[in-house]
Parts: sequence; C-alpha cells; structure tokens
Amino acid sequence: MTETVKNRVLRLLLHLIFLIIPTACMVVPALQQIDTALLFVNTDLYTQSVVTLIAITGAYCCYFFRFRFIVTFPLVLVLVYTYSKGMKLLSGNEFDSYYLTVRYLHLSVLFVAGWLMGYGLARFRYFPLVLAALVLTTGLLAEAGYNKDLHLEDSVRNLFFVILYAFYTYFIRETLENIEQVRARHFFNAGARLAIFILLFFVLFHTSVFFLRSEFKETDRAIGEAREQQEQQKDPDEENMLTKNKQQKFDLNQYSQLKSRFGTSKELLFAAYVDNFFPSHPDIPNPLYFTCYHLTKYDVKHERFIRDPNMPANDLFAPDPSKIPRYFTYTDSSVIANSKGPLFRKVVESEIYLAALSPKTYTAPGTAFSCQPINVDADYKEQYAFAYKTRSYVSELNSAYFIYNASVGGNEAIREFQEARIRELENVRDYRAVDKKFYTYYTNVPNGALFDSIRSLSNRITEGALTPIEKVLKVRDYFTSRDAVGKPLFKYTLYPGAPSDPNIPNASMLSHFLFKNRKGYCTYFAASTLFLLRAAGVPVRMTTGFMTVDRSDKNKGWYFIYGDQAHAWVQVYFPGYGWLDFDTTIGNDDARESPMPDATPPMKPQKAWFATVGKVTALDAASQTATIAIKVLMLGNNELTAKEETSIRLDMKNATITKANFNRKFKDILAGDTVTAVSYNEALRKIKAPQKKETLAAVLARLPNPTAVDEVTIHEVPEKTVTPTQQATAQKPGMPWWMLMLIVLGIVLFIVIMAILFTGRILFRYYNSRAAGAKQPEEKAYWIFRASEFLYCQFGYYRNSQTPLEFAQQVIQPQLGTGYDDFVKVYHKVKYDKIPADEHDLQIMNRYQATYPAIVFGKYTFMQRSLKFMNVVSTIKFFFN
Repeated sequence: MTETVKNRVLRLLLHLIFLIIPTACMVVPALQQIDTALLFVNTDLYTQSVVTLIAITGAYCCYFFRFRFIVTFPLVLVLVYTYSKGMKLLSGNEFDSYYLTVRYLHLSVLFVAGWLMGYGLARFRYFPLVLAALVLTTGLLAEAGYNKDLHLEDSVRNLFFVILYAFYTYFIRETLENIEQVRARHFFNAGARLAIFILLFFVLFHTSVFFLRSEFKETDRAIGEAREQQEQQKDPDEENMLTKNKQQKFDLNQYSQLKSRFGTSKELLFAAYVDNFFPSHPDIPNPLYFTCYHLTKYDVKHERFIRDPNMPANDLFAPDPSKIPRYFTYTDSSVIANSKGPLFRKVVESEIYLAALSPKTYTAPGTAFSCQPINVDADYKEQYAFAYKTRSYVSELNSAYFIYNASVGGNEAIREFQEARIRELENVRDYRAVDKKFYTYYTNVPNGALFDSIRSLSNRITEGALTPIEKVLKVRDYFTSRDAVGKPLFKYTLYPGAPSDPNIPNASMLSHFLFKNRKGYCTYFAASTLFLLRAAGVPVRMTTGFMTVDRSDKNKGWYFIYGDQAHAWVQVYFPGYGWLDFDTTIGNDDARESPMPDATPPMKPQKAWFATVGKVTALDAASQTATIAIKVLMLGNNELTAKEETSIRLDMKNATITKANFNRKFKDILAGDTVTAVSYNEALRKIKAPQKKETLAAVLARLPNPTAVDEVTIHEVPEKTVTPTQQATAQKPGMPWWMLMLIVLGIVLFIVIMAILFTGRILFRYYNSRAAGAKQPEEKAYWIFRASEFLYCQFGYYRNSQTPLEFAQQVIQPQLGTGYDDFVKVYHKVKYDKIPADEHDLQIMNRYQATYPAIVFGKYTFMQRSLKFMNVVSTIKFFFN
C-alpha cells in the first residue's frame, strides 16, 4: 500500500511536469492572440494564463485519479456560475458591474475550457493532436482576422512549435503510460526527451529561416502590397473610429489604433445643447468635447490604445441609455470622487438627440454622472431616434477653444480665458503628493529601443520646463513648430502611409510618425503626446469621443456633431484640478470643421409629469385600459421606488403605442408584456408629490383611476425593471438565500474534509493520551494495545484474521522490531488471565510505550508519515478489523 500511494503521486508529478507544463506553454501564446483579436481589454494575459493553468491542472489531477466526469463537470459549472454571480453582487450597482461581469464571464469561459482540456489530456490518448490542431487554427484565424502586419516568419514559427508539440505529447504520453514503478531515471529520461524536442524545434526553425529568409521577405512584401491595394479600394468608413452595428447605427470603437489611412463619415451623429457659457461673457458659448472612452493601456504589438476598466480611479460613466426607462434617471456619483479634481468644478447639463449614433453609445461632456432618457418631439422623430439628458462634473478650466492648436482669432474673451487657465495651472509644481500607484500607472512607458528614443526626444523637448503645465505647453509647441526653412514640422493627414521598409529596426507607425515623415491624424498626435508627457513624468491618458465646434450664430449652445468629428486627444492630470483636456493635433480646417451646416435644433419635448414601467397583468379591450404591476413611479420631478409591486390601471384610449420604433395598436399589447407609460397632462402637476417614507400605494391612491397616458412603449423583450435614481453610496444588494446556502455548504464540506484527513492523527493522539492518563495497569495496557493496533493498521500493517500474538510475532516484530510480542504477552496476562501485573510487566509496558512510536516513525519521512495518517481507508479498516 505504501509503494502504491507513493508511486501514484510520483506518476502524477511526471505527467504534470512533462505533459501539462508544455501544454500550458502552447496555450498561453494562443490566448494572447485571441485576447488581442477579440478586444478582451479588462483581463490581462497573466490572469488568463493562471486561470487556465489552474483549470487544466485541477482537471488533470481529478481525472488522473479516475473521478467521474458526469459528476465533477456539472459541479465545476455550478461553482463557476456561483462565483461569477457573487462577484457581480459585490461589484456595486448594475451599470458599474457591467465590466466586472464581462471580465468574470471571460475568465469563467477560460476556466471551463481549461477544465475540458485537462479532461481530454487525462482520458484520451490522441487528444494532444486535437488540441494542437485547434490551437493552430484558432491562432491563425485570430491573427489573420486582426493583425494585418503578420509576417510569414511568425506564422512558420507558430506552425513549427505546434507541430512539434503534437509529436512530443504523443510520444511522451506513450512513455508516461508505460511507466508502472517510477524511478529517478524516468524523470531524467522524460527531461532528456523534452530537451531533444526543444533543440529540434530551434534547429529546424532557424535552418528554415536561414535558407528561406529571402523568400519570406519577398512574400511579406507581396502580401503587404496586396493589402495596400485592398485598403485603397475599401470604403473609408471601414478604418474609421466609427463602426456600424446591425441596426445601421454608428458606435465608437473601444480602441484607437495607428493605421496607414483614416476614414471619416459625413453623417450627422447627434445634436446637443450644452448649457455652458463663459461666466464673464454669458452670450459666448464655451464648447466642450464629448467623451466616450478613456484609453489607458497600450498594445505595443498592434500599436493601439485600449480600454482598461481596472485603471486606478476609474471615472468613466458608461451606461447603456437604451436600457434605462424614459424619464427615469440613472446616477452614479462615485465617478465624481474618482475624478480627483474638486477645484474649479461645476455641474453642466446637456440634452443629446441621437441621429446616426447608436442609443447604446453614451457620450457627454467631461465627467458625466447622470443619464435620463427623454422623449423626442413627434416632428423630429424621423431625424432623431433617441434622446437623453445628462449631467456632467466639468472643470471650468476646460474649453474646446483652448485645446485647439489653431489660432482663436481676435476673440479677446477666449484669449483671456486661455491665459487665466495657464496662470492657474502654474500653481501645480510636482506630483509628490499623488498616490504612488496612480502616478506609476499613468506615467508608464513600455521598454524598447523605440521608447528609449521617445524618452530622449521628451528630455530634449521639455528641457528647462519645471512645472507640469510648462511641459505640456512645450510638447504642444513642438507639434506646431517649424523647421529650418520655415515650414511646419508636422502635418495633419488622413493618409500617413506605412513605413517604407518593414525591416528597419523600430519601423513602427509611431516611430515613422515621430522620427520620419511627421504626418498623421489625431490618434498619432495623441499617442505621441501621451508618451512624450509620460516620459517627462506627467500623468496622462488618451480619450476618444467627439470634438465640438461652435458654428451657430442663431442657436447659442447648440452643437451638431458629424462623423468626421470623431476624435482622439489627451487628458492631463493636475493634482486638485483633476483631468483636463489637451488636444495637440495640429490645426487643419478639414479636420476641425465639418462642411455640413448646422441644422435647426430639435424642439424640446413636452414636460412629462407622470411615467412608470411595469408588467401588464390585465387588459380590457372595450375600454382600452390596462392594469400593470409597477415598482417605480415618476411624478413631477420626484421618483419613487418600492420593494413590493403595486397595480395601477391606465387609460390608453388616446395613447400613442410603439414597439421597436413602429406604431402599434392596443390589441398588440399582451398580458406579460413590460411597458413604459408616460403622461404629459399638466393636471397631474397639481397632485401632491411623494413624501419621504410614503408607500407607492398611497401615492397611487391620489391619481385618477384609470390614469390617462399619452405614450406607451412595449419593450421588445420582457426585462427586469431598472431602478430609478441610484447613488454610489446606496446600499449594495443583499446576498440571496441560495448563495448563502452554497457558502454554508462549502464551509461544512471543507470542515468535514479536513476532519476526515486529520482523523488518523487525532485518534492516535487520543489513544495515547488515554494510556498516559490511565491509573490501573489493566486500563493502561488496554489503551496501549488500542494505540498500537491503530498505528500499525494506519501504516499498512493489517492483522486481518491473525490473533494479536500471531500478528506481533509474525508481522510486527520481524519487520519493525518494536517489542510488540513481549507487550502482547503482558496484555494477555492482565486482560484475559486476570493476573495482576508485576514490576517486570510494568517495565515492559513502559519501555514499549515510550519506544514503539519512534521506531515506526523512524522508518518513514515526514511527508510519508503525513500521507499515512491521511489514509481514510486504513482508518476505516481499523474499526472493521
């Protein structure tokens, strides 16, 4: 039994070292390719690799010991699902939990996939071949679908590695399966095979590259030319920051990449009214950029900036407006605290009317913290499909005028504003008081020759600058500077082109822009500014959204945003002032102003005095009334949320009924549908507003029965009611009973497992303590006998049908030499013969009691002794022997 347990563990160790670790080395690069291609920006490669490796290893260990898949796999799914749900509950409010939900869904998928890999490796001989083919195919598809600059040499390297892995695992698996008794030489032999395959990989790969390098280069050049021709024939929108969804509406890409050409769209995306004017000149609007995403991570390989929801002090408010019921407000004030800038801040309200922009894309000035979907007047519904109000925590030092590099002309008010802003920011001298983690994150610059060159350029540009604002202005001035003959050093273009020679070291798009042709669009200027400032020790991040241009003379405060105004710029952090916008993209009339004229602003819709959302429970076709069960109610400017549903009867005779933006009739409403109902009747204005702690039923009692409504929207899919106004300080939802039961069950299961594993040592200590505390020789002999029998059985010496004396003389004494035969004779004398123990008998008992444990333990290592005491089978056998 001893050899079987030891050998089993050693066999598992062999498999883990020489099968699982090489598999992980193959899977991890494939994960990186898939992750990059699919834009899983919220989970780093290290976390993914660890989760996948744990899953593969855990599954392999489980099925190596012949656990049943039909029992264990459903249990794994339940645990993963429970963990993901638990993380969602702990993450805060519904919208803030979105990114964490996506993150843990991603990790859950990886864990389940890893578990299936471990199962396949443990149970199926040819599974490594299937896995190798799957990884190769998936990796190539991911690269081909995203990385347009993939070189043939990279593909050949991946091909060699995966093929050699397939052959290696096939042969090593056969070797490992044929090992019955593990010896040290088996580890050496398996290690030698692994080393031979690694050496074979390097020899074959580098030999192929050596003889075929010229062919590789020629093929890469031909592929590059073909792609360039293909790009020239593409619709420019395909390489735009904007992308069209299935509803033919525009969404903003959640990343910004350096490409050889950049497309624009001339379509009207949205119109917006921003209530922001210069305090000293109330007649002059102060336009603000509209923010969508903060891009803080840089993918060096693909030269793109991506979102990182786990960035320190995440102040991005990004709800899905289409999922908030009309006239109900979703608020998250936690972003205000995360913006880290209380000085010179104010709240600015905006109204945004979406034309070609998707209702799922949220954009607003500055640090937004509130969203309320509103109605679009009937006369404008053909042009604007959706609208919402927003509130933003805006810096009074921000202005679209200031962040332009182009001259602001002779407007003295704007010039004064710029100068005042610079003077104010000169108060920031350094970042010594800033949180170290925050500062390190936002000043991080990748390693490599290219970034060493950028550091050198940054040192030269910012030489003599002592404060952060001086460094920012020097970088801005660098992009607007002129060369020795008076020509602009940098030029704005939508077609910067690719490096002419892909074999030049550091011949990236960023290097090409900064050190060679100096031509590019907004992403080039923003990316270069980010690295130049970070290299100078200034915290900065890239932001994407829409530039705002004030072109309206008649409708002050209204802005019309077209597709060519999708933009990228940087935000610089100043302690106390927070993140401030800076745009270093050089002046360009085509880039700065859309040729489209501003249209007539949409008329503001009627004020809604009543709104609710709930599930239809009853319908009366004759009177065209419906009864709905609701938990939320908006009355006037007040919102009320209840824990229990309350029914309200609505009169829909004169209501406009819609579903999916199409008109419907009362007969199209079905029981069970979720509907939003709105009334503009000013008579409801006179009804007493909800009071604190007042129940929903009490408020509904003051309303007419039935309550006439003007608009009814049928939700396309029945969905849970979205709670109204929510604050970040609101109490988090409690844990459901089923999760609490699972946690309790897990704790109990853990205690039971620990008890079973340590039962052997606990029982042995108990028997010894009883023997040590015995006062009579007969009692003492009995407990010493019990302790001895238990210890021998636990260590694999079973008495079976032998008498105690036969067991002592034929098994224990020859193998262990503990003197157990002499003690058994004394035990029989006092136990069965009823003869009192004399002095000699007591000496035998005491000597045996003091020496036998040490003799037994001395024949085993500490680890072996621990495993023996954890052998539950031996413990059970003792009680049935």
